[in-house]
Amino acid sequence: MVHGRLEARAVSLAATTSASSEASQNLRASFATDANYATRWAAQPEARGGWLQIDLGKEQAFSDILIRPEFAWKPVRFRIDTAS
Repeated sequence: MVHGRLEARAVSLAATTSASSEASQNLRASFATDANYATRWAAQPEARGGWLQIDLGKEQAFSDILIRPEFAWKPVRFRIDTAS
């Protein structure tokens, strides 16, 4: 979740979310930003270099990004790109 600089607000809740693939109907891209810890997004198992795109709709200021990986003990690499 992306949190605002002045207050802890999820600017990603109203965002348009898309992904390179979705593993199933239960692992849709939109679940990555729904603020529900019981849901999540996952790319298809054979997908290498899967990506998730979150379009905030307009320029937003933020200072923190919270990423909750499925397996907290497993090393995962992330790259975060921004554009305006």
